Amino acid sequence: MPSSKKKLPEDEEAKQEIVQEALELDKEMLEEEVKLDKEVLEEEVKLDKEVLEGEIKEVKKESIFEKEAWQPRTLLGKSVKNGEIITIDDLLNSGKKIIG
Repeated sequence: MPSSKKKLPEDEEAKQEIVQEALELDKEMLEEEVKLDKEVLEEEVKLDKEVLEGEIKEVKKESIFEKEAWQPRTLLGKSVKNGEIITIDDLLNSGKKIIG
């Protein structure tokens, strides 16, 4: 019986060592998982940014004013299209009506 009493503390110590090793392994695994998750998120953010930049460029391309395709409906618009009026100063100096 005395030998079993001596074994108990050794067994408890061994259990504690095993638990401590398991905790260390869990900690290492969690740190690695967090690192991988961070890398994945950074890559997703990079890809999202590239997609958004591409969409912005596409919208800008679509919203460029095409003077040739424009069909003016007013005398002022016709003067702008044929190049008689290029700046706001040209308009103000021309004496043409802006509204109405």
